[in-house]
Amino acid sequence: MSVDKLPSGRFRARVKRGRHVVSTKTFDRKKDALAWEAAERVRLAGGFDPRLGKSTTVAAAVAEFLSDREGRVAASTVATDRRFLNALPVSVSRSPVGELTHAEVERYVHRLRVSAGTKRRALISLSAFFGWAVRRGFRIDNPAKGVKIAGEAPNHAATMATWDDVEMIAAQINDPGYRLYVRVMAYTGLRPGEMRAVRVGDVSGGDSGCFGPILRGIRRRT
Repeated sequence: MSVDKLPSGRFRARVKRGRHVVSTKTFDRKKDALAWEAAERVRLAGGFDPRLGKSTTVAAAVAEFLSDREGRVAASTVATDRRFLNALPVSVSRSPVGELTHAEVERYVHRLRVSAGTKRRALISLSAFFGWAVRRGFRIDNPAKGVKIAGEAPNHAATMATWDDVEMIAAQINDPGYRLYVRVMAYTGLRPGEMRAVRVGDVSGGDSGCFGPILRGIRRRT
């Protein structure tokens, strides 16, 4: 057996590859040490053992996940993950980590009485945890993937105005100076503040170019 009881009363689990110890960890309970050893063997073998997911609760797996997380990601990220994962209801934390379903995770997230943004952050922690559980061989899927957050605004890709759009907008402006103002900003990419600050001398060619009269005409109106 590769789980030993130490003089301190704790239990040390070791996983060997051949004659070499490749992983070791200490636990307060022998049960946890044995579960970790089994999961580590599966991970090293690159496989999945459904017995691990059935014999390990979400709470036990969360404790191991948070322990593994320390030193790997920012301390603030670990603190946030701990806040959300340790607040899981008893019905979830006592469930076998390998048997929790997508519907149960979705139901839990939707029932949180927090803002959509906070729900999204809680879901990020859940997804990180279940992704880790997959890698450790506790389960074969991540039930937090695909969960939608009610109340979140959909993401829209930014669109750019075409030349025809710019000319259509400019055509609605009666003042010829402001029509120039719109066209110059659209075709040069200048922002309103940059437009007000630009000087004729800032433009290559200065007064000799066609841009000079345009800028002077615009400046009289701004």
